[in-house]
Amino acid sequence: MATYTHQERTVRHIEYLVPVPVAYAEVCKAIVAAERSLKRARGLAVDAALSDDALTVTVTDDAVVIAYTVDVDLPTTS
Repeated sequence: MATYTHQERTVRHIEYLVPVPVAYAEVCKAIVAAERSLKRARGLAVDAALSDDALTVTVTDDAVVIAYTVDVDLPTTS
């Protein structure tokens, strides 16, 4: 018989989009804004360190996308 566990999460995915072409400084500004938002969402101090993978940066044809996810607290049902 297989042994397993079950886990279910609901997350909120937040994206900061910077249209391309764009100057490097504008991307940096968006990263700083995303970091601040992530820290607020997780209840962290302004000077708290983030893990290396806290934010993701993806480049598409139309934008530089800076994103993160946070868990959403939902009431449990019995």
